[in-house]
Amino acid sequence: MEELGKVEELKDEVRWGRSRMDHLLKNSRGEVVLIEVKGCTLTRDGVALFPDAPTERGRRHLEELIRAEEKGMRAAVIFLVFRQDSRCFLPNGETDPAFEEVFFRALSRGVEIYPLLFSFNGEEVLYLRRLPLCSETK
Repeated sequence: MEELGKVEELKDEVRWGRSRMDHLLKNSRGEVVLIEVKGCTLTRDGVALFPDAPTERGRRHLEELIRAEEKGMRAAVIFLVFRQDSRCFLPNGETDPAFEEVFFRALSRGVEIYPLLFSFNGEEVLYLRRLPLCSETK
């Protein structure tokens, strides 16, 4: 992803705070980016929604990303959206209001949000585009 910069170093399954985060990336600009990746399979009326069930672990990961931002690092969450009928993305406050609250707090604190739309043709996963946040955001 061009937004994260050219990757110079990538570590997987990195301990951070009380969690194990998916990736720690160092880019060619010398920036360190803590990254969490989530899979999103729920879409309702064209809106990709995460999570599809309450997720204490997901909330904790967002809290850790906020702490990374507070320490001067870049922090990002990538949502892998697999529903081609998705036109935009939102946290699923109906299913997990606590996740929704932490999501918008993370967004306001500078955590980068990347909802990415993919398709699967039976043989390969294809990147389609980045989804915007829906205009119904808080």
